[in-house]
Amino acid sequence: MFQKNNFPLFMPVDSSDSPAATYNANILRKAKEFIAARKQQSQSVLIIFLSFFLTSTGYLAWLRCLLSLMPEGTPELLAMGLGYFFQSLGLALFAYISLKEPSKATKKSFYFCLLTYISCAILSILIPSRLLMVLFGAITNIICGIIAGFYLYLLGNASPSQQARIFGIGYAIATIASWLFSLIEQVLPQSPIFPICLMVVLTIMLCFSIRRQQLTSYDSTTRPDIATIKNELIIASVIVFLSSIVNHIGFSFPSSDIKNGINLELLRLFYALGLLIAGHVNDRNRKHGAILAFGALILPFVNLSLKNETVNASALWSLGYLSSGFFSVYRIILFMDIARKYNSPYLVVFGLLFGRLGESLGATLCYVLSNNVIILICLAAILYAITTSFFFRLYQTQFTPVEEPHKDEENRFEKFTEQYELSPREKEILTLLLEKETTPSIAEKLFVTESTVKFHIHNLLHKTHCKNRKELSALFHSQP
Repeated sequence: MFQKNNFPLFMPVDSSDSPAATYNANILRKAKEFIAARKQQSQSVLIIFLSFFLTSTGYLAWLRCLLSLMPEGTPELLAMGLGYFFQSLGLALFAYISLKEPSKATKKSFYFCLLTYISCAILSILIPSRLLMVLFGAITNIICGIIAGFYLYLLGNASPSQQARIFGIGYAIATIASWLFSLIEQVLPQSPIFPICLMVVLTIMLCFSIRRQQLTSYDSTTRPDIATIKNELIIASVIVFLSSIVNHIGFSFPSSDIKNGINLELLRLFYALGLLIAGHVNDRNRKHGAILAFGALILPFVNLSLKNETVNASALWSLGYLSSGFFSVYRIILFMDIARKYNSPYLVVFGLLFGRLGESLGATLCYVLSNNVIILICLAAILYAITTSFFFRLYQTQFTPVEEPHKDEENRFEKFTEQYELSPREKEILTLLLEKETTPSIAEKLFVTESTVKFHIHNLLHKTHCKNRKELSALFHSQP
């Protein structure tokens, strides 16, 4: 005789209607859902890795060509100042298209971008003309921004509890791969053949990886007007923009240590470690991730204060790269959450967009004020103070506990659910619907499938005689 909830993992049964058969079916269904989720997560990590590795390979190859043809100091300004600026233009273009013409954000468009990118990247490293090299490099960086927009758009489909980890793992693997790529290039003769072949292989792999992916799952019918989210959007954008300037300037503080044998390529492994840690922390607790990223911005000032102390320079640089990983993940996840909150997929690129703009301005300031380090330090400190004030405003909006609903609101809810004889599960779903949660979000919070959520929503609408969620919300708020 079997006892309730005490079945083995699988057991032979004669009838499909027996409790044992139902139990086995649930186990199989959950196992399939777990495998499918892990497969989807792995595919997302692979696409982010391939995209970032592809664009960074083209970017680094272009930078090396600039170093061989341009006067000292100019390549860094072109690559970081103008390069990051053009990448932000590509991101802005993708955001505009996904807002105004979402139907154009398709796989075919992505394939076309990849083909254009690799063509321009190859031309930018083969043409000996300085002017044409800069021109094709600018086009390459614009398309690089568009490609980044595509994989961030794709990341928006992932579960919120996995987004930071997926992004962190994908970027970390690509960072390690870029380091290995630099080691191989040091051994091989100075030739563009190897980076070109690598980019071709990565492009082919990326095309095969993207074919089964959906680019978006947002419900655009519930997208709010821009005026509704303007205040939060401005604050978040200012934080990312100013923080990126401070973070980039911070790396110029101990720059003289580079001449003392510091291996920056090797230290990028600490950046990969920071990405992995930040991805895990942000998925576990968004608040801790925000604090970790913001606290990391003070490390450049700590490094500066210890510059003349008996501290190993490699340790300071390692800590700096580690902290950059925290900030890189935070600025992406910040706008991922805002995009999901307001059902506005075009917002997913804003973190990287304003980050690249900040890095572009930071690189320009470092170049212009390279002989005025004191001014550069004071400027970074002022920007950090301004960023602090904006950060705490956003922190209060996102993480300060909301006061409990007024008693009248509770009474209204109880009266409404009793009037329409709602079940306990329908009450839970009604609560989330009134908070404007989407079907995937409700399914995640209640640990059920989306089809189950849709079933209960259908029952809710039927019982209340409403045609859609908007009518249901209006009916609820019209109750005395």
